Amino acid sequence: ENSVANAFDAAATEKRLGELQRAVREALARHDTDAATDASAALVDLAEASYGSERNPILAAATNDAALCAKASGAFELAAEKFARSAQLYEACGMKNHPSAATALHNLGVCYKDNAAVPGGSKLARTALLDRAYEALAEANARRGASPDHDAARDRAAAATTSVVLASVERLRGDAEAAAATLDGAIADLREVFADTPKKPGAATALAAALNNRAL
Repeated sequence: ENSVANAFDAAATEKRLGELQRAVREALARHDTDAATDASAALVDLAEASYGSERNPILAAATNDAALCAKASGAFELAAEKFARSAQLYEACGMKNHPSAATALHNLGVCYKDNAAVPGGSKLARTALLDRAYEALAEANARRGASPDHDAARDRAAAATTSVVLASVERLRGDAEAAAATLDGAIADLREVFADTPKKPGAATALAAALNNRAL
């Protein structure tokens, strides 16, 4: 009877985790940051209470969602802390080179880049944020390539999307030549992705953004 009860509890927990994950994403999609933050807090609490605070990939994913909520609210420093924590949690699970860890690092780089664009900061602070953005984005793609399950064709879109942001950071750092080279490579990859699978989610949007950046 206990095993049946435990199985039922696990199933109910997994169901509730899925519901909270969807609630976070749906709230963020409609720009309801308060609802997203509330759902995210419940998600983190449930993930930690159910599976612990270490070696917990579900908590790592929930922490990434919490970071997205913080960033959407304009709390860039808090968001950066949570994105970094998400990557660390994946590492603790032996998932250093997993695509999800790369995604957390991509999000961290985007967060630093967006924070650098906030008016009122010093030139020194902006430079430091762009340096951190560059490091996080480059590391994201390095880990994708280092993954034992790496598939160049499958991972091309994600890597190219990161490279588009990386090129923007390079341009903001004053390295126009590197930015152009990085962006041209990303555009070539995204064109190939779009040609092979035109209905791939985000492919057309990513390609349009890359071409727009190239025109700048």
